[in-house]
Amino acid sequence: ITNLESAFELASTYLSAGRSNDAVAILDALLAKPDADLRTLASLAQAYQQLQRIDRIETTLERYARLQPDSPEGWYQLAAVQAVQGKSSSTASSLRKAFELSDRRLATNPAAANLRTQVTADPRFEFVRPSLDPKL
Repeated sequence: ITNLESAFELASTYLSAGRSNDAVAILDALLAKPDADLRTLASLAQAYQQLQRIDRIETTLERYARLQPDSPEGWYQLAAVQAVQGKSSSTASSLRKAFELSDRRLATNPAAANLRTQVTADPRFEFVRPSLDPKL
């Protein structure tokens, strides 16, 4: 499938028809494309979220974060998905990167979002919070 909109429409049609496996197959084909851009990956993450396929959301967000390595939010969202799955060490690694980028951005833009303070109130981190290094 080459046309992104058509692929998402087809996946949606399959989903509406109760053919979730076929919908996931279409989304997986898009995810497998090595030239998937940020827009495609963001759309895929949303689609996988609607399908409650957290494993695929993580894979999609990993690619997103690597495509936009200087985005603190990309790494933060990846950490959140890893936290929901109880992956403490992966969560810590992704959060460390998000915090480093957030701190760097705050140094030049004090009005920017501070991800260190956001994480304390984010319920997605509730189960891994006790295992996270407080020095993160």
